[in-house]
Amino acid sequence: MLPQAEILMAIDQELQNNPLLEIEYDPRDSNQLSADNLEELSYLSRTGASEGHGDDEEHPEPLPIARAETLQEHLLNQLRIEISNPLGIAIGEFIIGNIDDDGFLKVSLEEIIAAVAGADMAMVKETLAVIQNFDPTGVACHDIQECLAIQLNACDSPLKHLAVLIVSDYFDCLACKKFLKIAKKLGISEDTARQAAELISSLEPKPARRFNPANSTVYICPDVSITKADDGQYKVEICSQTFPRLKINHTYQNLLNRPNLQESEKDFIKEKMANALNFIKSLQLRSSTIVEITQHILNHQKDFFELDDACLNPLKLKDVAQAIGRSESTVSRAINNKYVDTPRGIFSMKYFFCQAIACGPDETVSSHAVKEEIQRMIEEEDKARPLSDQDIQNRLKNKGFNLARRTLTKHRQSLKIPPSHQRYE
Repeated sequence: MLPQAEILMAIDQELQNNPLLEIEYDPRDSNQLSADNLEELSYLSRTGASEGHGDDEEHPEPLPIARAETLQEHLLNQLRIEISNPLGIAIGEFIIGNIDDDGFLKVSLEEIIAAVAGADMAMVKETLAVIQNFDPTGVACHDIQECLAIQLNACDSPLKHLAVLIVSDYFDCLACKKFLKIAKKLGISEDTARQAAELISSLEPKPARRFNPANSTVYICPDVSITKADDGQYKVEICSQTFPRLKINHTYQNLLNRPNLQESEKDFIKEKMANALNFIKSLQLRSSTIVEITQHILNHQKDFFELDDACLNPLKLKDVAQAIGRSESTVSRAINNKYVDTPRGIFSMKYFFCQAIACGPDETVSSHAVKEEIQRMIEEEDKARPLSDQDIQNRLKNKGFNLARRTLTKHRQSLKIPPSHQRYE
């Protein structure tokens, strides 16, 4: 199960690839696709579906969601559609392979000619021009001015030719917002110069921006929240406010009822509808699974939310899997790279899973509690006579923690605490 940021990218990709899937902008829209009518609609896509996919499990595994396409993959797919000449493809592949994370070409035309056998200047320029008009428009340019000029030429505005002239000849004035100077140089009004500047500012100066979230500032996006009401009751909710509501495009759906529709067209619509339904179901199953896991965590770790970190109880994947009726692998995937927003702050969901450590014949504590105790002992120790692992083990035993020496050493190392002879060197 993908984390929230990647889910948003997956939704964007699916919306681009599937014309039957669309965003519901108005929640009052009668055509919205809800959980209640999802199954009712799915019969339209069943014809031609492969057999043997019955309800073998009460809770099916979440369907995999495709990862976001990279810029290079996106461009290579377009290249093989637009160009069939093997030499043109070879040139295009070299160009695409030398585009940086912002979408700019980092090699000269001469370097392309030298690298691709059989390439000449005319062929390289022709191939490059094709790629620069791929989506995202303006990719594979050598500088921002060329990039903006290509985007302007592709737009539908009466000011585009004027804007291209400003970008190519008066870019410095544009950057300094010297609209009056531009107006005088071109013999136009200052207002017209400002309108052209507004058009230019609406363009994308880094055409590959949407393909490079890893290079942007990374923010933790909680997937689920735990809130506490005034009456002391806790509530678990999926953090779905940033997710667009999805529905099936009813125009395509209604096409299936047309008597003159060709079989190939019917097959296409049914296939895309099946994909759209599966995608929405996978999102719904993802949300319900994460909520169920978080609810179990809340119930099991109530002392943590009411008291402090040392009150974390032992919790294993197996325990949660049995409680919610899922497999351990499903739970493992569901908590991977997921975060929960709580009244005590944002935590990784994995934080709440910890091993049990015996502290008596019929009593266990969590490994978190043991680590807290080790940390406290180290902070309070006499720096002139630091505690050895044996000393810590003996003290823990006196407190009821029966910990093996190697386990203690492992916990100390996980806390990034050096051994006694290295702590205060």
